[in-house]
Amino acid sequence: YIALRLMQMTQNGVDKLENFVKFDSLTGVLTRHYFLESVRVRIGEGGLLFLVDADHFKAINDTYGHDVGDEALRVIGAALNMATPETALIGRIGGEEFAVFLPAVSTSDVTRHAEAIKQLIASRGETVGEHAVGLTVSIGVAEIGKGSTLTILMKEADENLYVAKRSGRNRYVFSRSDPGLKKPDLKAV
Repeated sequence: YIALRLMQMTQNGVDKLENFVKFDSLTGVLTRHYFLESVRVRIGEGGLLFLVDADHFKAINDTYGHDVGDEALRVIGAALNMATPETALIGRIGGEEFAVFLPAVSTSDVTRHAEAIKQLIASRGETVGEHAVGLTVSIGVAEIGKGSTLTILMKEADENLYVAKRSGRNRYVFSRSDPGLKKPDLKAV
């Protein structure tokens, strides 16, 4: 009995450690390291990579406090889980920036997924911790093509995220040649 009990306790400890390494304790989504390694393993499936960043997050922390900022991050994590298919990988890759990998999803589905994410976060983040925060996100999207590497994908999605931020926020950018996209003021950058 003692040996069996020790084995159970050891396994419980291993499981807790694995969860600590695998999941972000604040948001419940994958940690940066685990997310990136999981995408590297599955990149051959093709699909889409979304970088999702909270708009004006510093202002939320400065105005309402870090506890409200933390709650806003939890709202984003939960909304990403709800707005994406079960096959999606979702990770917090730094501060208020999240990433979503949608394996084997075509470019024709970009708008549907990006809008679902934006709308759910905006509706769930209208009020955070009893404060009218009006939480929104900007999204940069990259398509995983033949020969894509994670480094190239992250750079492309990050560039598109940057354009989304500079052209008004609360939007997604998949191609900088989108007809409705305002040209960013590079002097303001």
